[in-house]
Amino acid sequence: MVHQSISALTRLKFIDRPISILPYLLDEYGLQVLIPYIPNLYDLLDKAVPWQRSRGTIAAVQTGLSWLGYAAEYRPTAPSRNWWNAYSLIFIQIPAPTDLERIEGIVSLSECLRSDFRRGAGTYDVPAFEGDETKIDNAILDSDSGIALRQTVWSFGRCHEYEHMLTEAEGVALGNWIEPNNTGIKWVDAHFFWSTAEYPWADYNESQRAQIMTQWFDRRQAWLCFRAGDIIIGYRACRACAAALNGAYNAFQSAFEPALQSSCVYIEAMTGFGDVQSSISTPADNIALIFSAKLAPSVPAGRLWLAPGELLEGVEIAKKPIEAVLRRSVREQIKIILKV
Repeated sequence: MVHQSISALTRLKFIDRPISILPYLLDEYGLQVLIPYIPNLYDLLDKAVPWQRSRGTIAAVQTGLSWLGYAAEYRPTAPSRNWWNAYSLIFIQIPAPTDLERIEGIVSLSECLRSDFRRGAGTYDVPAFEGDETKIDNAILDSDSGIALRQTVWSFGRCHEYEHMLTEAEGVALGNWIEPNNTGIKWVDAHFFWSTAEYPWADYNESQRAQIMTQWFDRRQAWLCFRAGDIIIGYRACRACAAALNGAYNAFQSAFEPALQSSCVYIEAMTGFGDVQSSISTPADNIALIFSAKLAPSVPAGRLWLAPGELLEGVEIAKKPIEAVLRRSVREQIKIILKV
């Protein structure tokens, strides 16, 4: 009789597991804290018991992340640092904004008691420059990339690449348009110093026309406008330079470098951490370049991100669709190759 009762209890606990006893089993194993991460109680019992046995190890952290659909590389802090017990997780994919708090929660339940999950990064990971006992030790380079949204620093990035051919309407609006012709160039259309020209002014052709027009853009202040439909989200300052191949700027699997004698313009903008003030995300569906704009009177010079209404006038060109959700923890890098 006793033997049958023991067998029945064993079967009830490990095989039958009626739903009425699941809360008691979770209490026995100490797994109630995982219900927000694995709502199905049967799955929770199957998956979390092995996790419980490895709790306090990197394997437990990896297991917990897999429940949320993520994988990350464990990166410990150097023993020489003051915060030696901190560590970072380098993610393969960018977590959804609503998952950041869940990741912090499951990692805190999985990690070793002495360890601190300090930073999560991926696709944009710039570590601190260690310049101990030098002047650079107190510089901005002495900290890792990212922004602290709660207790953890997050650092991610995305890259978008575009090509655009300048239209006649855009060139005329900018005041930078030369009609294609083979009869020579007018002095008034020469937007560069003749000391930099590699050809006589009368020896005009299409490639030289492109060089003249691209030099107009070189080092001019440009702004990238982010919009959701017709609603302006904000403006980010760009760097623009006439560019040739074989340089430090990478786009479309090619490398570009600043060069006056060029037939294209390299334009790049990159949002900063915290540019968008929304706590979750702000979707953008189109972008455009703006030249010859003015700052509003209340805006100090040198600002890289401008809110709607802080940039006045200007000529808009190269409007493009984009699928981007602007977030405080994600830097959006936009690369545009402008051809004339």
